Amino acid sequence: MRVTAGRSCPTLVPLVIVLSMAVSHVTALAALAVNRMVYVTITDPKGGPVTDLTPADLKVKEGGKDREIVKAKPAKARPHIALLVEERLAPDPSTRVGLFEFVKRINGTAEMSLITVGLRNTTVVPYVTSPPNTWSPTPSPMG
Repeated sequence: MRVTAGRSCPTLVPLVIVLSMAVSHVTALAALAVNRMVYVTITDPKGGPVTDLTPADLKVKEGGKDREIVKAKPAKARPHIALLVEERLAPDPSTRVGLFEFVKRINGTAEMSLITVGLRNTTVVPYVTSPPNTWSPTPSPMG
């Protein structure tokens, strides 16, 4: 799904866009309308929030088709972000620094969880708003 705004905006104010999509059935009955929510973050060139957007300012495409935007409003709930890391990459310094910098930038604005993915998924840190003090960009002696 691709979301674009009518203004130049690099990207972070959570905004909820409710889309209305028609789902056609094989039968000749009327199409059923389905609403979906899409969370986007839009900032001005200085990084400040853009709060006066209307559906006319946004465009959403799914599968190459334009979708109707029913409404756009500021999100009230914090986003939940699950950081999934391949367990073999978890000790890699560049991977750790990248994750650490991302977590620092998002700190306090979303609930985050850290999960390693390998033979089985392991939740290393459950959903938290602030990362534990033990999160570090450098590997610990224990790995």
